[in-house]
Amino acid sequence: MSGGLWVGPAIRPKGRPIFEVLGFLNALIFLWIVAGWMAVGFYTATVASTRGYRFGWWLIGGLAFSVVALIAAAGMPDRRK
Repeated sequence: MSGGLWVGPAIRPKGRPIFEVLGFLNALIFLWIVAGWMAVGFYTATVASTRGYRFGWWLIGGLAFSVVALIAAAGMPDRRK
Protein backbone atom coordinates (compact mmCIF):
# COMPACT_ATOMS: atom_id res chain seq x y z
CA MET A 1 0.00 0.00 0.00
CA SER A 2 1.27 3.35 -0.94
CA GLY A 3 -0.02 6.58 0.53
CA GLY A 4 -3.38 7.25 2.08
CA LEU A 5 -5.14 5.89 5.09
CA TRP A 6 -6.44 2.35 5.10
CA VAL A 7 -9.79 2.10 6.93
CA GLY A 8 -10.27 -1.62 6.71
CA PRO A 9 -12.92 -3.82 5.15
CA ALA A 10 -15.91 -2.46 7.12
CA ILE A 11 -16.38 1.20 6.25
CA ARG A 12 -19.99 1.35 7.43
CA PRO A 13 -20.39 1.04 11.20
CA LYS A 14 -22.42 -1.83 12.57
CA GLY A 15 -25.91 -1.08 13.79
CA ARG A 16 -28.92 0.42 12.09
CA PRO A 17 -28.85 1.13 8.36
CA ILE A 18 -28.55 4.76 7.39
CA PHE A 19 -32.11 4.95 5.99
CA GLU A 20 -33.53 4.06 9.42
CA VAL A 21 -31.54 6.85 11.04
CA LEU A 22 -32.66 9.35 8.40
CA GLY A 23 -36.26 8.19 8.83
CA PHE A 24 -36.02 8.91 12.54
CA LEU A 25 -34.60 12.38 11.90
CA ASN A 26 -37.35 13.16 9.40
CA ALA A 27 -39.96 12.06 11.94
CA LEU A 28 -38.34 14.23 14.59
CA ILE A 29 -38.34 17.27 12.31
CA PHE A 30 -41.99 16.61 11.42
CA LEU A 31 -42.93 16.44 15.11
CA TRP A 32 -41.19 19.77 15.80
CA ILE A 33 -43.08 21.38 12.91
CA VAL A 34 -46.42 20.02 14.17
CA ALA A 35 -45.65 21.16 17.73
CA GLY A 36 -44.78 24.65 16.49
CA TRP A 37 -47.93 24.79 14.36
CA MET A 38 -50.06 23.84 17.36
CA ALA A 39 -48.28 26.35 19.60
CA VAL A 40 -49.03 29.16 17.14
CA GLY A 41 -52.67 28.03 16.99
CA PHE A 42 -53.04 28.07 20.77
CA TYR A 43 -51.24 31.38 21.06
CA THR A 44 -53.58 32.86 18.43
CA ALA A 45 -56.60 31.67 20.41
CA THR A 46 -55.13 33.09 23.63
CA VAL A 47 -54.51 36.50 22.05
CA ALA A 48 -58.04 36.57 20.64
CA SER A 49 -59.64 35.50 23.93
CA THR A 50 -57.84 38.25 25.86
CA ARG A 51 -59.43 40.71 23.45
CA GLY A 52 -62.92 39.32 24.05
CA TYR A 53 -63.31 36.89 21.16
CA ARG A 54 -64.21 33.20 21.38
CA PHE A 55 -61.27 30.90 22.14
CA GLY A 56 -62.62 27.88 20.23
CA TRP A 57 -63.22 29.60 16.91
CA TRP A 58 -59.85 31.31 17.00
CA LEU A 59 -58.19 28.02 17.90
CA ILE A 60 -59.65 26.45 14.76
CA GLY A 61 -58.61 29.50 12.74
CA GLY A 62 -55.16 29.50 14.29
CA LEU A 63 -54.63 25.83 13.51
CA ALA A 64 -55.92 26.25 9.95
CA PHE A 65 -54.19 29.51 9.02
CA SER A 66 -51.32 29.68 11.55
CA VAL A 67 -49.33 32.92 11.36
CA VAL A 68 -51.92 34.71 9.21
CA ALA A 69 -54.57 34.16 11.92
CA LEU A 70 -52.11 35.34 14.57
CA ILE A 71 -51.58 38.60 12.69
CA ALA A 72 -55.35 38.97 12.32
CA ALA A 73 -55.95 38.31 16.02
CA ALA A 74 -53.27 40.81 16.99
CA GLY A 75 -54.90 43.48 14.84
CA MET A 76 -58.45 42.95 16.13
CA PRO A 77 -59.97 45.65 18.34
CA ASP A 78 -60.77 44.91 21.97
CA ARG A 79 -64.46 43.95 22.40
CA ARG A 80 -64.46 44.13 26.18
CA LYS A 81 -64.49 47.94 26.42
